[in-house]
Amino acid sequence: PTRIFQEGFITYAHSKKANFQIGQFKIPLSQEGLQSTATLDTVERALFLTDRTRGGGLGDARDIGAMLFGALHKQVDYQIGIFNGVDESQNGPDQNDQKAFVGRMVFRPSFIEGLQIGASGAYGTAPRSPNPRRDRLGGELVYQRGRVRIKSELMTGINGDVHARGFYGHFGYKIQPKIELIFRFDTFDPNIRLDTTAANVNERDYVTGVNYFFKNHNLKLQLNYVRRTFANGIVPSKNLFLANLQTSW
Repeated sequence: PTRIFQEGFITYAHSKKANFQIGQFKIPLSQEGLQSTATLDTVERALFLTDRTRGGGLGDARDIGAMLFGALHKQVDYQIGIFNGVDESQNGPDQNDQKAFVGRMVFRPSFIEGLQIGASGAYGTAPRSPNPRRDRLGGELVYQRGRVRIKSELMTGINGDVHARGFYGHFGYKIQPKIELIFRFDTFDPNIRLDTTAANVNERDYVTGVNYFFKNHNLKLQLNYVRRTFANGIVPSKNLFLANLQTSW
């Protein structure tokens, strides 16, 4: 199905603790998957979100469904919903009566200012066969205080009999209010049981760069150097230079 249509939904804002949303929108999976494109720390999202040709897309995904969300406490947010799938049916009719339960919870402990810990996952109701079921489970951490920003996520995915795993660790430091230096280690293994071909080999990326904020995230320039490597030398290593000039309002 076409991916041109992205989102269309209705939200009933009942209270801070309980709100209801129905339509097609991002499923509550992964911190960076839900993060706005305008506020990304690097030019591209993590590999487990972007490497869709090799079984990625473990987040940053949209589907038709209904969701409850809100703040159980000033330190705890939740999102939980039922969807047609985990994006395989976006913009297309539902082909069966199987659904996916997807949820995310975030905790901000009062004893460590700037820390956020969370978990998210998706559980399909379809049998393992004949169609591959898609389950997800991951954890996340964000720490931001002063000039320092630290992020990390681990996400696992099961697509039928194939088990995938992605992880990244991110560090950012503002040497000036408008200039941030970043480093990220990012890895995605589309099949943790095999490293034999370009389709299933584990990829490890090393990202360094700088963000220049002309006007916070409303106008910024991002420059990234990416050293892309692959296990066992199955695919030659690559050097990439990425640039992004972005405005939002």
